[in-house]
Amino acid sequence: KLEISYSGGAGPGDDAPDPPHQPRRYTLTHNDLTGQLWLTVGREYNDLQISGFYTRLLRDEVTAEWRGSSEPGEGPSLHVFCHVSGQERWLAPPVLRNYIF
Repeated sequence: KLEISYSGGAGPGDDAPDPPHQPRRYTLTHNDLTGQLWLTVGREYNDLQISGFYTRLLRDEVTAEWRGSSEPGEGPSLHVFCHVSGQERWLAPPVLRNYIF
């Protein structure tokens, strides 16, 4: 189950130049128990989405952003960051969650 939301004029119908002229950032979080995924696409990361109690507790999120190249003739590239942490006492320790990523 994936729920997608858009913020800050980054929706599919918005007139916006392609990256790297406009920032486009992605915030993906999930719930281990339900399997639900939440993806926010916006000009900035969705800090509220990654600051919730559950997310802070287990801290499994993926963020990504388009970055332009400083080299002539090279296009933008997508940079993806995975954050996995938590305490060893959880059913799914960080090592296992890191492996899943």
